[in-house]
Amino acid sequence: MKTKVLFCMCLLMTLFIPNLKAQDDLGIDEGLNPRQIFSFTCPLAEGSKIGDDYGISLGASAGVLLNEKFYIGAYGYKLANTSNTFRMNYMCDDSVGRDLKLSFGHVGLLIGYYHNQENPVHWGITSKFGMGTVSLIDDGYGYYAKKYMTNNVYVVTPQLELVFDLSDWIKFNLGVGYRYTINVKNKAYSESAFNSPVISLSFVFGKFRETEE
Repeated sequence: MKTKVLFCMCLLMTLFIPNLKAQDDLGIDEGLNPRQIFSFTCPLAEGSKIGDDYGISLGASAGVLLNEKFYIGAYGYKLANTSNTFRMNYMCDDSVGRDLKLSFGHVGLLIGYYHNQENPVHWGITSKFGMGTVSLIDDGYGYYAKKYMTNNVYVVTPQLELVFDLSDWIKFNLGVGYRYTINVKNKAYSESAFNSPVISLSFVFGKFRETEE
């Protein structure tokens, strides 16, 4: 119950906190200034618990920043480590008694908001809404690894971020949030194995504000 309450609170913050600002911050009255539409790209790293162990996911995102505050884009994550905890001796087809590695990845929509971006240290909120798969992999077949029990899942990750401006075109983001995974249906794992607090690190490269002339 506490997990669901935290999830709902973070999601509501992402969706509604920006509306506390005045309409002119959105550029509604005057229209969106094309000079305030900037692009960015960002390598991502995320740490979380998966089952009884810790997992590291690596990925990237890219998108556009609107009016120096709001951003929207796309992201992708892939589980990078497969420790012994992720190995399961499971009977399926011809992999009876073989060690199967866990595979977990998801891609989707990224939305967020920077508060007081003019300050060198500020905060932001973001949410990721994605789709992906959870599988067990038998890589004993070389390049043609076999997948078993592949399950399509939905992933929502709201989080808060502390943002450091390293230069005019580089930000460093430290984020904390919660990953909520839906539709995990498999005998080898459950939704609770993938629902977890997350810590994220990212470097954002791009243009973040209009240059004063």
